Amino acid sequence: MISPGLLKSATASLVLLLAACTSSSSKTRGGTGGAGGASGSGGVSGGTGAGDAGLGGTTTGGTSGAGGVAGGSSGAGGVGGAPQKVGDIDISIPHGFAVTDKYAFVSGTRLSDPKGGALNRLALSDGTLATWSDAAADLWGVAADESDAYAADFGQGNLLSTQTFAALTPAVASVTGTPYLVALDASHVYYDDQSGSKSRLFRKSRGAGGPEEIAFNVPHAWTMKVHGSDLFLTRYDSSQLYKIPTAATEPANAPFPLATLNHGSGAKGLAVNLDDVYVATREDSCSNGIGTHESAIFKVDRAFGTTTQIRAKEPIGITGLALHGANIYYSVVGDCGQEGTGKVMRFTPGQGAPVEVASKQAAPVDIAVHNNVLYWLNAGTSADFGAVMRLPLK
Repeated sequence: MISPGLLKSATASLVLLLAACTSSSSKTRGGTGGAGGASGSGGVSGGTGAGDAGLGGTTTGGTSGAGGVAGGSSGAGGVGGAPQKVGDIDISIPHGFAVTDKYAFVSGTRLSDPKGGALNRLALSDGTLATWSDAAADLWGVAADESDAYAADFGQGNLLSTQTFAALTPAVASVTGTPYLVALDASHVYYDDQSGSKSRLFRKSRGAGGPEEIAFNVPHAWTMKVHGSDLFLTRYDSSQLYKIPTAATEPANAPFPLATLNHGSGAKGLAVNLDDVYVATREDSCSNGIGTHESAIFKVDRAFGTTTQIRAKEPIGITGLALHGANIYYSVVGDCGQEGTGKVMRFTPGQGAPVEVASKQAAPVDIAVHNNVLYWLNAGTSADFGAVMRLPLK
């Protein structure tokens, strides 16, 4: 079993590898193409309907940006617009990503000092960046809603909290163990303690009160999400999916996998709705620009664990999944050793092959849907800053 320190080191190495496997694109902010208009470098040209102006872009005039792809009558790829950059991040190795109505939060290693941890908050309206950092911190999971944001400081064994709209000056919450991943619902914040050979899961009231243990003897997780009355976790070192009730019990739960998937050495992508859990598995041999990525997508019944493979394995590295209606969106890190080849795809089960909705992206490492807008986090490349991107959805 991988120790917490080795797991953290391996995960950091993977993030660095992902960034190294993608390509450079311009640092210029792209806008949304309008009627006959254009997006900025690396963007996607608009269709016949006028689009909204992006950051640095215009609704009319101009020609297609470098690497642009013509859109349909209602915009790029029929998704209602073209990719826009919300803003650059001040983080060299991003670990966590969360989106609210007004902000995007990113946690990770700060750009100015690779030994320190940082939390970024980007205003979705204009890309204004607020950043907090601590030389002793090592920030990983992050979760946020319209009231609060939480981040796991694995380096100091802290759970940080800050009001979403307030000055970005996180307070330290009293916790048990060493938080690594974080999830959030209306009443509690959840975190996994990876200080031992196996994890313990805790929940803490968003008001007063200390943490309560809800599960123990849990394999170290790579991704964790809460939906309804359950937490869902995927593993770094095995393609297993766990479902754990969020309620505190005496004694705490010792969970079994909800499903064991028949592909990959780990599972990064995770998305959940009322009926099913969607998981993207990973198999990577990319090292120093040589090798391959491989991924597949599975649907798992969240009640019974019945599993269906909905995308056969293919030579891509899926880093995140998000749901919007019948569509599954997923971020792809790019080809091994070829910077700037990351992309975002849309797949509708039972309706043909996936469709590319954003190309030439700088190492996408996570993705989310909020208020009918698709957001993704680019880690950046040797020639391009990391950034939060968005794409309006119909």
